[in-house]
Amino acid sequence: MLNIAQDDRGFIFSTDLLLALIVLTVILGLSAEVVDTVSYKMQDYGSRNSLERLAHEGADILIKSPGSPDNWEELNVGEIKYPGLSRVDYDHSPPEGHLLSYKKILKLKKDYGKIIPGNFFPSYLDCSIVIYPVDNALDPLVIHDSSQLSLSKEVVVVNRSVLCDYRSQERLLYMNINPDSVNPDPCFIEKCHQLNHGIEDGEDYWICRNFRIERSRMKDHSYYLINTGTAPHTYWILDQSYHKSNHIRGFNNHPFNLDNDIKSLSTNLDYEVFYLHINLKKEFSGSFEIFVVEVPVDTPLDELKSEFFQIQPCYFVLKAGLKN
Repeated sequence: MLNIAQDDRGFIFSTDLLLALIVLTVILGLSAEVVDTVSYKMQDYGSRNSLERLAHEGADILIKSPGSPDNWEELNVGEIKYPGLSRVDYDHSPPEGHLLSYKKILKLKKDYGKIIPGNFFPSYLDCSIVIYPVDNALDPLVIHDSSQLSLSKEVVVVNRSVLCDYRSQERLLYMNINPDSVNPDPCFIEKCHQLNHGIEDGEDYWICRNFRIERSRMKDHSYYLINTGTAPHTYWILDQSYHKSNHIRGFNNHPFNLDNDIKSLSTNLDYEVFYLHINLKKEFSGSFEIFVVEVPVDTPLDELKSEFFQIQPCYFVLKAGLKN
């Protein structure tokens, strides 16, 4: 009979089995860790992709769409389906590419908390939207700047080149005065009621243009004459064809309020036409711009500068991150 105590083959088998089990346990443990790591990375990759998709699609809707309804900036929040910043002209023509509406920007800034979180973007998304003008004379337009975004582990940045109309739709008259403007033009004799303004008068020239005001808007709006610079001995007159004036004044570097002039000239018609006559010397050189603008009476004085009444190139920057 075989003496088990003297047979060591069973012990060798048991030792081999034990070693195999240890190796298998280590392999299984490493495999589980690898699976967990891969799963975490896949989940992280999925979150990143989802965040990028939301940020890019959201930016596209805001800068390429006028929103719904397309005049949502004039409505109560409850009437807004979704916001869009693209401008629509008065005849409701299609959006003009990436031309953003200043009025819509101000509306979105005012009601951001009611329009964006949980509606336009999901509630778990944190967001900042800032529009940076290329012209350093203009401050950035901060629609919303989240202080919590810096705490997010994942942040996606979308940067797009756009145009912003600012208050360009509020200008009634624009004149670019340069040496080419001062050539006498016979048609001024017919267009301007001041007959001598169409004729070269010694060393002087007159450049005359008109603009129209709707009387119903006078109550809630103010009118300003704005210029970007002047030449020596350059003057202006404001009047109407049936209410002539010789009240001549010089330009300065500050917006000039025209409200009193317009009220004194007005004849209570529904629409009234005013003439701006510019007088300058024949040897004039250089150039400057002149604007007549119609703005709400509560318009801040720092917005009464020429840059605000021109379409400006800007950078639209949207930052999005997951809330912690």
